[in-house]
Amino acid sequence: MTHRRLDIRLVRRALRSADRLVLLGKEGGADLTWVGPDQRSALWGRMRDEWFGPGGTAYGTYSGYEFANDNGDSLIYIEVWCR
Repeated sequence: MTHRRLDIRLVRRALRSADRLVLLGKEGGADLTWVGPDQRSALWGRMRDEWFGPGGTAYGTYSGYEFANDNGDSLIYIEVWCR
C-alpha cells in the first residue's frame, strides 16, 4: 500500500485515467468488483458527495487506498462503508 485515505482529487484523476486499475470493495471486501473505464463516471457521480477522507466529508461512505507494484503500476481500491 502506498497511500491510504486518498484525497478525493487523486481519486477523480484516477477514475478519468483508463490505464489505472480501479477495484470497488463492498461488505468489508467480501464483494469485489473491477470498475471499467465505462463505469467510472457513474461511480464518481455516486461517491463524490459521500467521500470520507481529505477533500470529502467526515461522515462519507466511500474511502480509498492506493497500491503499487515494483513496476510502478498502481491500483486504486475504493471501499464502500455501511452507515
